[in-house]
Amino acid sequence: MSETKFHEWQDACLQALLEPLGSPTLPQRVKDAETAISRRIQELRASRDGNAERQGLADGLRSLRYVRNENFKFSTIGNAGKVATPHESKQRSSNCAKSDSAAAHAGSIVSG
Repeated sequence: MSETKFHEWQDACLQALLEPLGSPTLPQRVKDAETAISRRIQELRASRDGNAERQGLADGLRSLRYVRNENFKFSTIGNAGKVATPHESKQRSSNCAKSDSAAAHAGSIVSG
């Protein structure tokens, strides 16, 4: 697994998950993260390695879908511009953080 490739999609995912609900840039950040994840999934299809990263990619996509749905609900009830609480931001980013840990572990197995 390429550590650089992992960080590319993870960084995009974290940027989207940490963006406040109702932010005008949130939909584009989610789209960018989904594109980065899709690109990486395509790259991993030919590889037998990367199971931990594949799990991280799936977790990231689930988190992004959740944010997309919450942002839609948020924008339809008139809360646009409200900043997410630290707890909400932490909760939304937990899947990507778990993915980082899994990838670091997988990287140490491959390297060691």
